[in-house]
Amino acid sequence: MYKFKDLLKDFERFTPAFLDNPDITPEEKAYLIGLHSQSFKNEDFAITTYSNKQLANNLNMSIRNVQRYNKSLQEKEIMTEIATSLNDEAGFNIPAKAIDMHKIGQAILYINKRVDNHEDRITNLEKMLEMALKENKSLKKENELLRNSKEVEYQKEYKF
Repeated sequence: MYKFKDLLKDFERFTPAFLDNPDITPEEKAYLIGLHSQSFKNEDFAITTYSNKQLANNLNMSIRNVQRYNKSLQEKEIMTEIATSLNDEAGFNIPAKAIDMHKIGQAILYINKRVDNHEDRITNLEKMLEMALKENKSLKKENELLRNSKEVEYQKEYKF
């Protein structure tokens, strides 16, 4: 087991299901790990719109290897390319690359991370709600005091 103390907060963990998957070669796993760092994720997919050249530069790989891994992952139905309106510097279309999180065993990990994130958000929202309720109560008191003082002034003016 390795620990990366400086990276623990942002380091993306990978499930044993992914790491032990015999259908994905070690090289493809390394590529997928790198590709995850270049992707937006939801419960089902990790998606990147980087061109093969950008991915090669970002991951310190050759374009040929990026193309080879993309092809292999597409054949295994792990990756799907989706047409976009983006073009590379040569004017060619850049397809989005979508990795099926369920097929590589990462979906559960992502959902657990989202649950943890939601717990933090709920706690923060509860604190904000408590503060808002206190402020509302204070404003109601202040409003009542102002109304009472205006009523007293009105009564003095018209001597009720």
